[in-house]
Amino acid sequence: VNVTVPHKENALRAMDHVSETARRLGAINTIIIDEDGFLWGDNTDGVGFIESLRNNVFDLNFSDCKPVVLGAGGAARAIVASLQDAGVPEIQLVNRTLERSQALARDLQGNITVLPWGEMLGAVQNANVLINTTSLGMTGHDPLNIDFTSLPNSILVTDVVYNPLMTPILTQAL
Repeated sequence: VNVTVPHKENALRAMDHVSETARRLGAINTIIIDEDGFLWGDNTDGVGFIESLRNNVFDLNFSDCKPVVLGAGGAARAIVASLQDAGVPEIQLVNRTLERSQALARDLQGNITVLPWGEMLGAVQNANVLINTTSLGMTGHDPLNIDFTSLPNSILVTDVVYNPLMTPILTQAL
C-alpha cells in the first residue's frame, strides 16, 4: 500500500513494525502486510529521490550540491535525510510554517539551515538544486509561485508533486 500526503506521519503510528529509516524520519510511504497480517511500514521517498538524481543527473556531485528544500512534511524529511546520507554539505530548508521546519532540523540534526518562507527566493538564487516537497502546485492546491527569471540558468528544479506530473514550476523551469 502506498501512503501519500497528508497521511505519511500519522500512518506510522498504525504500524506493527517500522524500518529504521521510517523510525528515523517519523513517516512512512509504504505499507506491507505480511502473511500473518502484521503491518510493516517503510519510507522509500528519500532513497527513490536520490536514485532518481543518480540515474538522471549525470554531472551532479553531492559534495558540491547546494539544495534548497521547500516543505517540512514526510517527503521533505525523507529527502533531507537522504541528502545528508549522500554527503551534501549544507541543506537549506524553507517552509511556510517556520516552527515545522525547525522541528525537522532538530530531529535530523546536522547540516540544515532553516529559513523563513519569505527568504525562499534569496536562498534559491544561491542554490544549484531546488526541491519542492510541498503540496503547492498539486491539483486542487494553490500554485507555488517562483519567479524563475531571477534564478540561475543551471539550477536543477525537482518537484515531488505527482498530480499533475508536469507541475507549474517544472513547466516554468523548462
